[in-house]
Amino acid sequence: MLHELISERTQHLSAAGETVLLPSQRFPWIVLVVDEWAEVAAGGSKKERELANDLLRRYVSLGRAVGCTAVLCTQRPTSDVIDVGTRTLLNDRFALRCGDRHQAEAILSAGTFESKDLIGTAVGRALWSDGGPARSLQFYSVRDFTIDQLSCAGFRPEI
Repeated sequence: MLHELISERTQHLSAAGETVLLPSQRFPWIVLVVDEWAEVAAGGSKKERELANDLLRRYVSLGRAVGCTAVLCTQRPTSDVIDVGTRTLLNDRFALRCGDRHQAEAILSAGTFESKDLIGTAVGRALWSDGGPARSLQFYSVRDFTIDQLSCAGFRPEI
């Protein structure tokens, strides 16, 4: 179904003569969120795992220009969990507390951060990279009752 949406959006771009689809009422951004990708990558037969990886790689590579992106979460960011080709296609990367430098490098890539900035840091501390050097971030806990009071870039969800 997600690949069908990408195809529809790509056809729209082609007909409009555009190269990037901006979010709109007709074409809102779509975010595929997978909590614990390692479970998907490890489950099923070898053929099923290869199919899941292939579908993810196609979604990530084709979806960016048409407002479709993915957030993959895992506690084990290794090459056997997410293949290097797909990982390379994921521009934005967040690394929360990591057990060691190797885990952080698997997420952010070697040379984009300093170990002291990430490993063993406080709760909610993270590094974010959009392909370049990593930048420090702080995530905060937001309670359910405060969500309707928040505003993100002038957007206020209808409740």
